[in-house]
Amino acid sequence: MKMFYLTRTNLYWMITLLLCFALLIPVANSLAGSPPPQKEKPQYVIRVGTMLPTGVSHMKYVEKNSREFEALTGHRLKFELYAGGVLGDEFAMVKMVQEGELEGALLSPFGLADAVPETMILSLPFLCRDEYEMEFILEKYEAVFAGYARERGVELLGVFPAGCSPVFSTVPLSGYGEIKDKKVMTFETSTFPNRPSGADSIPLSFSEVEPALNSGKVEVVFGPPAVVVTMGWYPYIRYAYMTCVTSTIGAFIFNSDRYRNLPEDIRSDFFTEFLRKQQTMNQKLIRRDNEIAMLGLMKRGVKIIQIPPEEMERRREATKPFWDSGVGKWYPRELLDNILRDLEAYRAGEVTMENKN
Repeated sequence: MKMFYLTRTNLYWMITLLLCFALLIPVANSLAGSPPPQKEKPQYVIRVGTMLPTGVSHMKYVEKNSREFEALTGHRLKFELYAGGVLGDEFAMVKMVQEGELEGALLSPFGLADAVPETMILSLPFLCRDEYEMEFILEKYEAVFAGYARERGVELLGVFPAGCSPVFSTVPLSGYGEIKDKKVMTFETSTFPNRPSGADSIPLSFSEVEPALNSGKVEVVFGPPAVVVTMGWYPYIRYAYMTCVTSTIGAFIFNSDRYRNLPEDIRSDFFTEFLRKQQTMNQKLIRRDNEIAMLGLMKRGVKIIQIPPEEMERRREATKPFWDSGVGKWYPRELLDNILRDLEAYRAGEVTMENKN
């Protein structure tokens, strides 16, 4: 009898298992034939162009920040990044942003000056003695430059120091004054005369600088060390003249109409809090990258030449007429006077980053 009950129980279990398998087979077949679950499509696609090449550290920061913000918005927004100048040079990208063909662009000071001429004042030679002075000016005048940008149909959503630009050369120079006798790189189609007075300037696009250095067409370039390394110019550099000719900046512009069409929470979360936090973090990373790049150049045998401070002061005084030549043409006199006044106060310790206003 006991065996009978055990056999009957086993039979019930077998029937139950067979029924389960019978029910699972069509369900499994149905699942196998159906497509995998799809994520919701983003409501807003933000296309951003830049000359930064894919894979370099600066671009990795941009990609990381973009993915973080997409998650912050619940993936309602998605960035499409077009790196390496695939959309054209910076001046082409500025036009695309202004005409609404592109939402945003990450720019060098030359591209930014094409969009907002008043920002040319930030690229004046010897205006700032180091990147911290530039950081001070950018924070104090952020709203001023944003207003100029808005008048031209773009939002200036971030401007940050990218490091001082020493003089890098393929040939020896006994002093900064000898630059005027050398072949100096400048950027083609830039409306700003970004070259020393009297220098034999060679207008080039970013992609043309490396072959120009290789062929000897160009002997002198400017830029933060990380840019020199990132853009592949470093194999030809033999000398580095350590002075802050300009404090280079980077900027993020956005089409004003597209910006206003974004929901308020996305605008406030991204274009204020998130972007500001990331900007502060990235400035530290950029400083680190410049230090690492400079050490790398030294290891490659680049000769470091210190320019005496008194010579730099002479150059600064000699450059002031050039500063004045831009008044009324690119920027108003009041803006130049205010910036010079605030820099003097900053140097004298009368104003700091905390009480700059």
